[in-house]
Amino acid sequence: AHSGAALVEKITNSIDALLLKRCKQDGFDPKSKKSPKTMEEATEIFFNIPKGDIGELLGGVRAQMARDNIQLIASGDGDKPDLMIYDCGEGQHPDNFKNTFLSIANNNKTDIAFVQGKYNMGSTGAVVFCGEYRYQLIASKMDQKVYEQQNEYSVNLFGWTLVRRH
Repeated sequence: AHSGAALVEKITNSIDALLLKRCKQDGFDPKSKKSPKTMEEATEIFFNIPKGDIGELLGGVRAQMARDNIQLIASGDGDKPDLMIYDCGEGQHPDNFKNTFLSIANNNKTDIAFVQGKYNMGSTGAVVFCGEYRYQLIASKMDQKVYEQQNEYSVNLFGWTLVRRH
């Protein structure tokens, strides 16, 4: 119902993507019993943040971590800005978009204890706030190390899709 909640969903998915990337880069299956059980535990293990609480970091370190991992860029009209969220998370191969960005009400993260976005609504919740014509551009490329570990795709392609609410 509110654009702020839709924006928070997008950022939550970015945080999940960062944690999933680090988990996979460290050789863990995110769904295994060896993976962290909470977001705090995952944040402490994968990002060396004491108690998994970003407030424990000094301001400069916290700001640099944000710049290196997730960016929110606003442009355009001040009353109705264009927003872009950029993260350095695990990324998705274009062949998997249908199971991630473009799926609705699937359980693609339900079995992963340390993520928050488990209801598979992040990509759809914002589209009603996407301007007069309700277009949302989604672009992604898998993290190279995650791609190399998966051996699932022949080429690590950059993909994009345009979603519109009718």
